[in-house]
Amino acid sequence: MQLRRILMPTDFSTSADAALGEALFFARRSRAELHLLHVIEWLQPRPSSEMDLIEMDEVFERLGEVAAAETRRLLERVPTKQLEIRESLRRGISAAAEIVAYAEAESIDLIVIGTHGRRGVRRFLLGSVAEEVARTAACPVLTLPERGDLTEDLEIERIVVPFDYSDDACASLRTAISLARSFNGRIDLVHAILPPTVAGASVPMPAVVPTTLARTQELALQKVASEVTTPEVTVDAHLLVGPVPSSITSYAEEVQANLIVMASHGLSGYHRFLLGSVTERVVRSASCPVLVCRPHLESGKVADGNTGQGR
Repeated sequence: MQLRRILMPTDFSTSADAALGEALFFARRSRAELHLLHVIEWLQPRPSSEMDLIEMDEVFERLGEVAAAETRRLLERVPTKQLEIRESLRRGISAAAEIVAYAEAESIDLIVIGTHGRRGVRRFLLGSVAEEVARTAACPVLTLPERGDLTEDLEIERIVVPFDYSDDACASLRTAISLARSFNGRIDLVHAILPPTVAGASVPMPAVVPTTLARTQELALQKVASEVTTPEVTVDAHLLVGPVPSSITSYAEEVQANLIVMASHGLSGYHRFLLGSVTERVVRSASCPVLVCRPHLESGKVADGNTGQGR
């Protein structure tokens, strides 16, 4: 995963502060240029008169001054030596649309964004801006839960990769392998299966999976893990039983994972605006950062192209 330009949208909330710590971490480790972007949203889409337009310009100018002061406050809290930082201010009807447009115009390689900004609500309701950015951006999006602190003292020692054998999942695994190699981490490759339901049951049934099915899935996952394990990166396979989103997040929390890497399952055109339901639920409920990768229109093979370096 080559990072040259990283975008960190901020609304100056505590969630954004936490996201900045992660953005600085990646920027320093990758020697990437960091872009800080604040978007001022118009409260009314179209001025009704020339006077309204003048007043809106005055409001924008004042809000721009406030944003500049907030940005300075933010940067004073962290050392910025030997790091190129660009500050930008945009205005528009939709913050998410402006963020995505900026990312495309500036050839951004990664967007880092908090999931609970000022417009968002708590925990299980993903902030609307973060959700739309993760759904529509052409580059990978790193979403972060609110932690209330700003720190660059981060490590990526353990990465959880949900795997469903699709081409998109293979591409996400290649991204995770690249990160694990860069940060000396290990990968937990997980696949969750639902136990069969009993028709007409009025009470929840025990999570029992037929032995043959479980063994088949476990062997298939172990085969993938063995194919991509190298002297530099260890990949372990883990079969989970239960609802897919909650199984993934519970496992990540149990092993104290630093990161979950998974595909958005979008394609192009209309499908680009559909965030996979599993991915959406994992982003909403995960206690660790989640890297949402855009699909790659290429072969589903993993071992041949995990980072272009071979084995």
